[in-house]
Amino acid sequence: MNKAVILSSSLLLTVLVFAPALVGCGGTRSYVVTGSDRTVGTDAELEVKKDGANFAITLDVENLPPPGRVSDGAEVYSVWLRPEGQATLLLGQLNYDEDDREGHLETTTPHESFEILVTAEQTAQAASPSEMVVIRQRVD
Repeated sequence: MNKAVILSSSLLLTVLVFAPALVGCGGTRSYVVTGSDRTVGTDAELEVKKDGANFAITLDVENLPPPGRVSDGAEVYSVWLRPEGQATLLLGQLNYDEDDREGHLETTTPHESFEILVTAEQTAQAASPSEMVVIRQRVD
């Protein structure tokens, strides 16, 4: 048999055997998210990427009005994670630039499936998300 045929057959077999394993290992899941009724015109990009035993989360938000315009007395945007069937967890605050109306957050979680919420809050120490949801996205 020709060496080129053997080599290409071996390469094809390798791809067929290992490709499903690579897909199962995850990869980057990307979501384009629009703001809620409270923040019409707000756009966000959410990326979730397998990072060892965890998942790295990157959230970039554009055209986001200041928190005080969304809710009287609000000072910060908090980012929450709600895993399937579990309590909501505070991930942190959106690093918000009022002049550019942009926000950014990078964090990690051990959870693979969850819902992300961004809420306008009066304090960074909020114990649970307010009803002032500006972004909501399910990650599966």
